[in-house]
Amino acid sequence: MPKSHLFVLIVLTLVVCAPLFRPGLYTSPDGENHLVRLAWFSQYLTAGHLYPRWIAELNHGLGYPIFTFTYPLPYYLASLPVLLGLSLVTAIKITLVAATFISAVFSYLWIGKLFPSSIYPLASASLFLFSPYRFTNLYVRLALGEVVWLALIPAIFWSLESRHWRLSAIFLAAAILSHLQLSAVVVVIIVAYSLVRRLSWVWPVVCGLLLSAFFWLPALILKQYTFFGVIRQFPPADHLPTIRQLLYSPWGFGFSHPGLADGMSFQLGLANWLVLGLASMLLLRLSGIQRLALALCWLTVGVMTSSPLGLWDWPLLAPIQFPWRLAVIPLLLIPVLLSVVRSKIWLVLILLLAIYSNRNHIRTNLPQFVGVSDTSFFQTTTTTATPKELMPKVYTAGTPQLFSSSPIIITSTVLSLITAGTMWLWPRFRSV
Repeated sequence: MPKSHLFVLIVLTLVVCAPLFRPGLYTSPDGENHLVRLAWFSQYLTAGHLYPRWIAELNHGLGYPIFTFTYPLPYYLASLPVLLGLSLVTAIKITLVAATFISAVFSYLWIGKLFPSSIYPLASASLFLFSPYRFTNLYVRLALGEVVWLALIPAIFWSLESRHWRLSAIFLAAAILSHLQLSAVVVVIIVAYSLVRRLSWVWPVVCGLLLSAFFWLPALILKQYTFFGVIRQFPPADHLPTIRQLLYSPWGFGFSHPGLADGMSFQLGLANWLVLGLASMLLLRLSGIQRLALALCWLTVGVMTSSPLGLWDWPLLAPIQFPWRLAVIPLLLIPVLLSVVRSKIWLVLILLLAIYSNRNHIRTNLPQFVGVSDTSFFQTTTTTATPKELMPKVYTAGTPQLFSSSPIIITSTVLSLITAGTMWLWPRFRSV
């Protein structure tokens, strides 16, 4: 990557993340929850717990298995600044800024593998940065897991294109540790992508799943002992955005509600729609990977806005909660289609449209936690937006052990360690 291009990505990242440099943290549905989780996660790490699955002090002292089910990687990353003495709010902000910049870098590197031109990688990474759903995740929802996850997915595709199957497996494992539900969707895309590009996908996917088995396998097995799946505060079929909302919906800091009375924006972005439309009209001129990207974008739009055969009532999709979460797929894949624009003038105009149309998205709601001591976050007893979502159905003397050291946890951890050791030793075995 030329230094000039790196400089542009740094500047654009600073523009995107400008609100994070203000004092305190803006109000959001999950902001305080992340701070409380980080407070306890970092404290347990300091006490020598390598993976604190059960937090005994939460839920009024009864304990809560929050990290048995909640993505741990973003909290490991955010714990580094905390262990260096920075505040919880600052640590969250550093994680968000770093993830945003890394997502742009890997998007650049990935597109550079597909279209090795001097302009398309930078243009695509810029469009990737300035998509409305990114700002929704950052400044409306403060979806820490999704922001970190979005930095890892381009890294997976870049490593696949580079034929680094071990890196692909590591990045996939990291993505699963950042957001399990969305990673389950992207695994299907990885397989389809690899088949079109004639890349090896079996070892990256298998090893990525095994490396992260210590997290997702206990989460799947042990959820039956909680109220997860029993309590459905957010039935997915009630939160289908309309095509009109994907085209345009006003920027806001509210919530997703059934029907059209939503307080947040679901739009894909004017520039994104323009690129999607141009690619559709030039279908016959597209490469195989661009046709796949185009098909997946339109398929995602259809699935987000409708529920054919009661799709969103299927138990398999229930953990996604909100269909509009799948907007990360067009956000990721539309930049792949940008090379259909052959004129540099039109390319610049599209990018200017993307930046200009997102000018109102680079703002936040009211500030909070300004000058608030980190110790105050230890006083909160709940860390989930859905009441009792991960609450154990029964509390007994053995409940903490069930969610922190049950046989499935030990078995899956050993499985992940064996996989990591095998991947490290593999070249040595092959050279014997």
